[in-house]
Amino acid sequence: MDVGTVLVLGDVEHASAVDAFVNGELTTVRVGASPHGDGTPWARLCGEIAKLDPPGPLFIVAFGAAAAYLPHVALAQRAARRRIGEYVLVHPTLPAVTESWPDAPVTVYCDLDDDGALQGRLRGWSVQPAEQLPMWRPAE
Repeated sequence: MDVGTVLVLGDVEHASAVDAFVNGELTTVRVGASPHGDGTPWARLCGEIAKLDPPGPLFIVAFGAAAAYLPHVALAQRAARRRIGEYVLVHPTLPAVTESWPDAPVTVYCDLDDDGALQGRLRGWSVQPAEQLPMWRPAE
């Protein structure tokens, strides 16, 4: 696998689970948009990612409401010429599917009886039970 970076967006309280499954193969960076400042939350997230300038491919793990910003985040990464390896959505607010998003595989971790599980399956995404998140490994 190429060297890459796991970007954790959203609820950093639950992000510690991400550190465990990376096993030192990839750098893990928690990105939380500052609640202060100008712009929309997704613009602040993109600004934080731009400051970090992480090596790709990027494996973006989005918790909760942060998942709704992924089409915007993806567009910014494409503009910066960073390749996305995979999107991992955890108990997500599902983003809209656009002509240009998703541009990489998507895996949804949630309760299997949630609407998010049904919506993920209807979109052709991989849906896994939330308790299996610690077993996630980046797509190769």
